Amino acid sequence: MRGAQNKIIDLLRNKEVDLTISQIASETRMDRHTASKHLESLKSKGLVENRVIGKSKLWKLSKSPLIEALKEDSPVSKELKKMLGLLDDKISIQDKNHEVIWHNQESNTAKCHELHLGRKQKCKECPAEQVLEEGKPTNITITGKKESKEITMHPIKDPNGKTIAFIEITKKAQQKRKNNG
Repeated sequence: MRGAQNKIIDLLRNKEVDLTISQIASETRMDRHTASKHLESLKSKGLVENRVIGKSKLWKLSKSPLIEALKEDSPVSKELKKMLGLLDDKISIQDKNHEVIWHNQESNTAKCHELHLGRKQKCKECPAEQVLEEGKPTNITITGKKESKEITMHPIKDPNGKTIAFIEITKKAQQKRKNNG
């Protein structure tokens, strides 16, 4: 079963166009019904996605299984969201334009600089830009009047290794206590 799904993933990875179930079945030498079952299984895992054109479904690799899982309304997605919502840390996923795709705590903000700093404009030396350009994680600390925050950002890459978004984890920084002794 894993071999069949790996064949489908390899096929979709090597194609520049979306494929129908019939094309996938033919190129992987599977029965159309079997290919369809594997595609639905891969979709439930967030690995592939489809779009409907007329009576056909066109399939392609997901840009990001994590993003797809959080966008879906499946039982797995609901459980993942529930678990992430229990964390004290703020976790958000943002695209290349800094739009918040998903956040584990309620928020009406649309951009990361609004979310963390209440600013309308992007930071001059935005650490997310470094993550998006270099595709490497980064850590920063923001020190405010009332509290400090430790922010860790990790790139989210598509199947070809291109950074398409980032996940940001924000923790309240430990305040150093003054020793009065």
